[in-house]
Formats: sequence, structure tokens, C-alpha cells
Amino acid sequence: MKEVIAIVRINMMNHTKQALTECGVAAFFAHEAHGRGKGFVNPEVLEGAQQGYEEAASLLGEKGKLYPKRMLTAVV
Repeated sequence: MKEVIAIVRINMMNHTKQALTECGVAAFFAHEAHGRGKGFVNPEVLEGAQQGYEEAASLLGEKGKLYPKRMLTAVV
């Protein structure tokens, strides 16, 4: 047996549940989680923020802001 853990954005939960059901996963657990990823950040803007440019830092938004997600756990 293997334990599979996935972190899923809130807007993708219905698609994920449907896909798990279609592939034969009988049961899984969903827990509330918060986090943020590196995705969708322009590397030039990130580099500018690291160098101390205020304009670049303001484009990144609030530092450390966590977004609601779901953590799915399934034993297969």
C-alpha cells in the first residue's frame, strides 16, 4: 500500500474528486490547508524585489500571504 498526499487549490477540488472517483479510489480524506507556491511569478520581478526595488516588491503582493487549499490523503 502507498499513501498519496496532494495539495489542491480550492477551485480544483470538484475536478479532483471526480477524477479520483473515475479512476477507482474508493475513499480519501480532505483537510484544510494554507500555503503558497512559487508559480506564476515573473523571475525578473522577483529578482528586482530581491535587489530592493519597491515597485517590484509591490507587484509581488503581501509577503508571506497564505492561500486556502485542501490537502487530500488517499491510501492506494
